[in-house]
Amino acid sequence: MTGATTASRHAALIDALTDLVRDDPDVIVLALYGSGLRPDEVDLWSDVDVLVVVRDDAMARFYPTTAWLGPLGPVLGCEQFCGEVASTTRICFGDLQRLDLVVTSESSARQIATWPHPPFASGLRVLFSRSAETCAYLTGSLQTPAYQMPSAEQFTTLADGFWFRAVVAISKVVRGDRAIALHLALGLLQDACVLAMMLRDRATGTNHHRTGGMANDIVNTFPGAGLPPTAMGILDLVEGSARIFDRLAGSWNGSYASRFEVLLTALDLARTQVTDR
Repeated sequence: MTGATTASRHAALIDALTDLVRDDPDVIVLALYGSGLRPDEVDLWSDVDVLVVVRDDAMARFYPTTAWLGPLGPVLGCEQFCGEVASTTRICFGDLQRLDLVVTSESSARQIATWPHPPFASGLRVLFSRSAETCAYLTGSLQTPAYQMPSAEQFTTLADGFWFRAVVAISKVVRGDRAIALHLALGLLQDACVLAMMLRDRATGTNHHRTGGMANDIVNTFPGAGLPPTAMGILDLVEGSARIFDRLAGSWNGSYASRFEVLLTALDLARTQVTDR
């Protein structure tokens, strides 16, 4: 698909959404932000980031229900996040186009200066508005929030949870419950990915990335998740994930004390007890 065709598909989705809500008196402002403001950056895999401001008493019409988006096409899947000042619906349609909709009330929009992390702080373009005053709040000067590194407490919680789940995963392998064991082992690999992303964010000073950057180099050292889901395969995944996590944790915090050797004792014991090899 050419760049021009991709851009036209995005433009068509934006136009369809605008037409959908233009005559809805409950919608106060519709605005575009993100890569949609930079057409030269749009490609086949880009989503469309949109802010929808609705009347305070109409929020339930727009979140968490997605029925109002029905005219835009069949839905392949979606995920949602409810926040204090705004809620987000991320939705993928049957043609694989994606919308990221931040929905907020008019009163919250007028308090935009107090939002902790407005996703459109770098700018937005109003597609239409029924309130010049509300629009003025949104288009005023906003500071892009500085990257906030995870706290020491958050890192400790991540590390403690990792090692606990690693031991549980090993115990489930020995007990013969491979479904739970594999679920936990894959979660350990995800935690290692989280650490890789944290290290990239700290190095670059932002958690917004268009490409993988240095995180790709870290992931290249990870164990493969395609190991056979046998008992030994799952134990190998636990060991590989733990070895990587331990190394990355030490890179994140110089005072971190390695825990890998303790887990290795449990792994060695488990390997002598499993029969499904």
